[in-house]
Amino acid sequence: MPRHLGTFRLLLLVFGSMSLVTATTVSQSATSQIERIEISPAWAGSASTTEAVVTISNRHGIFERTWNPSTITPEFNSLRIIVDAPPDIPGEETRKAALSRDTIAERDVLDIVRALTAPPLTAPSLSNPGIDQLWLEEQAPSFAQQFGNLGESNDERQQAFLMKSFTDLALIGKTVPRVVRSSWTDDPVWVHVAVRFANGKTIRAETRNQPPFMLPWTCETNGKKTSTFNADISRSIAKVLPNGTVNKERLQGADLMREIVFEMDGSVTQRWKQIGAEDKAGEALARLREKYTIRRYEVSEHIGLQYGSSPPEPGGENLQAEVRLPGFPKNLVVATVFPLHDGQGIGVDAFLHNGSQYERLVLGNPWIMDSLKRNEGLGAWLIYVQDASMSEKAMKIFAADMHELGRDDLAQEVSDHRTEIADLSYYGNEVLLFPDHHAILWRWDPNRDLFGWSASRVKTQRCTDYPSLNVGCSAGVVAPDGQLEK
Repeated sequence: MPRHLGTFRLLLLVFGSMSLVTATTVSQSATSQIERIEISPAWAGSASTTEAVVTISNRHGIFERTWNPSTITPEFNSLRIIVDAPPDIPGEETRKAALSRDTIAERDVLDIVRALTAPPLTAPSLSNPGIDQLWLEEQAPSFAQQFGNLGESNDERQQAFLMKSFTDLALIGKTVPRVVRSSWTDDPVWVHVAVRFANGKTIRAETRNQPPFMLPWTCETNGKKTSTFNADISRSIAKVLPNGTVNKERLQGADLMREIVFEMDGSVTQRWKQIGAEDKAGEALARLREKYTIRRYEVSEHIGLQYGSSPPEPGGENLQAEVRLPGFPKNLVVATVFPLHDGQGIGVDAFLHNGSQYERLVLGNPWIMDSLKRNEGLGAWLIYVQDASMSEKAMKIFAADMHELGRDDLAQEVSDHRTEIADLSYYGNEVLLFPDHHAILWRWDPNRDLFGWSASRVKTQRCTDYPSLNVGCSAGVVAPDGQLEK
């Protein structure tokens, strides 16, 4: 009954008023008034634009679909810009390929019109895209097995936690709106739809949104525009597009679960990392907790400026733990890194015994402490890798940077005192602190004033290794009183 009433509402909208008769008569009346449907899905890449044109025409009650097979997919369309096309698909033949024709079922045509004229859904929902408990339970296992930026495999406790998270309807309900608002590339996509009727009226719809189902749609009828999150529009349009047509899978909702997982609340990722670290380095974490509060911890093969081999070695995992003491400034933590071997964190005991010497370098430096207290919103990480704050890897990179800057003397100075220096990563800047309170500015952002002088006074150039957009390599020296030396 709702299906037939939907058709009736359509007829009232498009044709004025009429009497409700049998379902068969209503269906026949509706389809006889549909003259033509034009669908133009498109995608624009850096080299070319693919815009398919699929037309469905009413031929005395038979709905004929036509399209050009050489323009419906990005893969086919790319042949149009290749000078030497493959011999089996010559470029000129590709451009002049004959239109393909077949027929579309009447019910599929009516589904498009019903979806376009349905009352608008003003917000994303779970039920309309087809997200329910059963669907989540079917999707979740494969995503629970591997999760993370590098597709890391998960142990049993991690999988159990992820399964619980990925099947939590309340959590998914908070995540779906973020999926709808997401955009992950600068490649434009769009779909235009026009349904033309025999009486001259037209219903139009358009979307330019990247996520699965491409919601929301903007629909226009009789000059009135509405926005709707109705995935039925997307599914009905996708159903009548030829296989392989650009945006067809997107309209069908492909990769919806992948995008849900990607947009999942950060607390899920954080707890997943914690479980993995607890299972792999529980003893080391327990030792750290005897003295410190641990703010963040994980075990991974990731590498950074101060730690890890380049490229990463298989199985080269590190325990990374951000720890702090009650007397630290709010924005200061010690970012520790300990290589893992047979579940043991190499260097944990040495850190518990000797790490305080580097903490004293920061806490006892008046101009550093003054800056940290004035800039509580800017994070500061005191680095500690295995046995020292200035790691051997950081030392090699620092020496190479200083050589490029013509300051081998600074590289020698740091090398002579490597185990005495505190490497403070302060809002993206690397500041090497010495026991007498003077410092070398290694990596520096000239746009952020942290101390009592203009940051732009420090000259920088692009770093040779681990470069970043705003931070460059420098050879600035700060005197013990916190003033920048010339």
